[in-house]
Amino acid sequence: MPLYRYIDDFTIGDTYKLIRNITQVPDEALITDAYWTVKAELTDPDESALFQIHINIATSDNGVILGYADGSWSLQFTVTPEDSLLMDSAKTYYYDVHVNLNNGEKYKLENGKLFTDQNVTQVH
Repeated sequence: MPLYRYIDDFTIGDTYKLIRNITQVPDEALITDAYWTVKAELTDPDESALFQIHINIATSDNGVILGYADGSWSLQFTVTPEDSLLMDSAKTYYYDVHVNLNNGEKYKLENGKLFTDQNVTQVH
């Protein structure tokens, strides 16, 4: 069952890093890629997401997946200022985090609510 969490330190127009650590995956499989999807409404399809960050084991501007010798993993998602331009300040959004494994299995690790801060400066 996925965790239900709250993100309450998200500021529109800033770089934001979401890091999630995983102690193990089923059957010692490997995580190949992961997605962090943020939507205006819980029932919105992924295609209507405000942003979706996709990461894999190759480092990119969006983050990286790191695997360790003890079988644990770290998902490191990076939101750029441009990713959040469609969001409004002081609003609640919905998100989920999914992973895909090398054996074809897919898992939702987490879902929850994301609260944006009140904007006091203009985004340039």
